This record gives sequence, structure tokens and C-alpha cells, in this order.
Amino acid sequence: MLKAYADSIHADKGLVVLPSSIHECLLLPYIDEQVLGGMSEMVVGVNATAVAETEVLSDHAYHVTF
Repeated sequence: MLKAYADSIHADKGLVVLPSSIHECLLLPYIDEQVLGGMSEMVVGVNATAVAETEVLSDHAYHVTF
């Protein structure tokens, strides 16, 4: 399912998975390692300020390749 989505948005380098909470995650095309690091920092910040502690899924963004 993830590969089909990546193909549909022409994400040739894979996807970035941003765990928004235990209820949802965001999928974006992967650009490079520097952007991935910035997105992980963003996930940590959002989790600390806007997500209930019991609903935090992860403090990392993930690069998925196929």
C-alpha cells in the first residue's frame, strides 16, 4: 500500500513517515537526510506541545524505501 502511494506521487527516493499520534501519521516524499532530521525535530516539538503523552507514537520521522 505504501509503495503504491509512493508511486502515485512519484516519490522515487521513498517516503517520510511522520507519526502524528497513535491515531494518524503523515506521508511525504523523501528529499534528503538533512530534511529528515528536521522533520524528526518537528515531531519531537509537536509531541511535547500538542499531543497527549498517552497518544505519542514515536519521536522520530522514518525514511521508508522500496
